[in-house]
Amino acid sequence: MAIVKEKSHFQWAPLSTKQLQVLSWWHKDSPVSDMDGIICDGSVRAGKTVVMSTSFIVWAMESFNNKRFGLCGQTIQSFEHNVLDTLWEIMQCRGYGVKRVKNVIYAKKGNVVNKFEIFGGKDEGSQRLIQGRTLAGIFFDEVTLMPESFVNQALARLSVDGSKAWYNCNPADPNNFIKTEFIDKRKEKKLIRLHFTQEDNLSLTDAIREKYKRNWDGVFYKRFILGLWVRAEGVIYLTFANNKEKYIIDDIKIEDYQFCNIGVDFGGNKSGTTYNLTGFTRGLKQIHILEEFRIVGRQTPKKLADEFIKFVRMCRAKGYKINACYMDSAEQTLIAGFEEALNKNRIGISVYNAIKGKIINRINFFDMMIATENLKIARHCEVTIDALENAMWNSKKGHEDERLDDGSTNVDTLDALEYSVEEYMENILANMEGLVA
Repeated sequence: MAIVKEKSHFQWAPLSTKQLQVLSWWHKDSPVSDMDGIICDGSVRAGKTVVMSTSFIVWAMESFNNKRFGLCGQTIQSFEHNVLDTLWEIMQCRGYGVKRVKNVIYAKKGNVVNKFEIFGGKDEGSQRLIQGRTLAGIFFDEVTLMPESFVNQALARLSVDGSKAWYNCNPADPNNFIKTEFIDKRKEKKLIRLHFTQEDNLSLTDAIREKYKRNWDGVFYKRFILGLWVRAEGVIYLTFANNKEKYIIDDIKIEDYQFCNIGVDFGGNKSGTTYNLTGFTRGLKQIHILEEFRIVGRQTPKKLADEFIKFVRMCRAKGYKINACYMDSAEQTLIAGFEEALNKNRIGISVYNAIKGKIINRINFFDMMIATENLKIARHCEVTIDALENAMWNSKKGHEDERLDDGSTNVDTLDALEYSVEEYMENILANMEGLVA
């Protein structure tokens, strides 16, 4: 198999002391070269990922030949976005010949050729994907987002003499297993721990750091900016709750919106069925919550479908351009009834299953939209205003971040809102000025 060298123009910024430590800790002249791994945790944009991934590849290529290594992200797609795009350039810049075949990267320099296989550790079933491998080293990106079973299975694959593990993450709940089983037990596990803040990234100006600080609020600010391992407690959207008027709009101009989506969450006996219309401003820079409907208690399918048709007609009568509708995928029979009602009434709207990604990711998105004032809400959407104002963290949930959903708060409306936006979250974040991914 031919491995082709390509030109790269990657330019390194000045490196901080901690970044230099990451790049050199494994070298034979280092006093800590006998350690079994390294953990780098701390703020976002602190300069951890690029030096961690680079150091891992250089260590592998200088220490082994004809061996297999693991590159792990929460998903393969997130690893590509967070790590691989930049790492590929750096490998080329260092003179490696690189070739990717599916999820295996072949790297060659001189007579040395090694394989780097990419894995996604998104759920408990992910551990099966890495079983049976023999690895000389493994790199975990966003390791706090991976199940403990996956991490342990991956570590069990390190059966080559001299193998090492590399852990990269932002802080999470202090009861997360990475904190309790690895950081707190780093001495007995022979691990180096380097805690990063944004001051460790010398390429950031003070003005850029200030922009980053405006991207989060509450627990996310403490974790992603201050780099603290703290619990998620109390009100989720504290800035919204304390400054509602800042986010409420009275003057709605239809021409401001590129398109709108409807989100639908189906309720039961003690919850509510909710329809939400969200408008996306031109260029996908802001989201505006424009219309809402909620009915509490179990209803007949016909009643729900009839109310949905009324809601759609009302939104269209106001001039909103409805692009699509995203519905709770747990209720396929109800969705079929809604589609039948749309067809019967000759209303052409595409209906999709809601993505229903991790709730914590949806919460993080809305926290950023609120912190950057890129979320607005029509004053008459009182139910949604109340739902955002009173959303709470579940303080009784072990080491996981979870939204309180015991009937005391209106989670149904939040779900419908999130379903309407979820398809476009990444695009919206990419368009936000000064955004930190």
